[in-house]
Amino acid sequence: MNLKLKLFFFYSLYLTTYAIGQEVDSISVTRTDDLFIVKYDFNKGEEGVDYELYLYGSHDNFSTPLKYTTGDVGKKIKIGAGKVIYWNAKKELGNFKGDFTLKIKGSNYIPFVTFKNINKDLSIKRGNTFDIRWETSEKTSTVLFKIQRYGVPILDAQVVNNNGLFSWEIPAKVKPGKGYTVQIMDKENSLREETSEEFILRRKVPLAYKIIPMAVLAGTAAILLSTEEKTGIPDPPAPPY
Repeated sequence: MNLKLKLFFFYSLYLTTYAIGQEVDSISVTRTDDLFIVKYDFNKGEEGVDYELYLYGSHDNFSTPLKYTTGDVGKKIKIGAGKVIYWNAKKELGNFKGDFTLKIKGSNYIPFVTFKNINKDLSIKRGNTFDIRWETSEKTSTVLFKIQRYGVPILDAQVVNNNGLFSWEIPAKVKPGKGYTVQIMDKENSLREETSEEFILRRKVPLAYKIIPMAVLAGTAAILLSTEEKTGIPDPPAPPY
């Protein structure tokens, strides 16, 4: 599917034509400030099958997907009506002038790798070593490996062998909590990447075990202080009448 826009600092005209690749229809485009809203129906695929669809632009001859898109775009898109892609044209293009064509291209979604032992129930202790395992049918000998929290890398990305195993020595000082993921990416093609489900990092010694001894010590100190107050220098005797 192609959408042709005339862009003259502010964005105006569009023309819809038929898609190439996966079939989409009932296409429309509206604009709110710098945000374009591309609506489409995706009814020609197969039920239960995952697809990946991306929005491309003519500024680079449709070579890489547009970055500033959200909504029904990317991986694991199911067939159905009422799909929406939001594109921040101003952030993507700046003060672009001239003709511009949008294109949606898609294909069946085939995972680059499949994680074998990371799921939403996983909880790992800091300071331990955890073997991250995955499967792949790709012939890529090495991949780019990242460990992230809420999408932000916590360690420098590493190039590792694509052999299905990475032993992660978890630093004891990494912040505990939710939101950790592993990302494995093809070094030559950023679209060929997979991000694991989120998992949790736990403290090696639960915080409660650290708080309780401190509370006991504080209680002991209070008792000693109270005893000292009671057993201090006695008051002088009352004067005789």
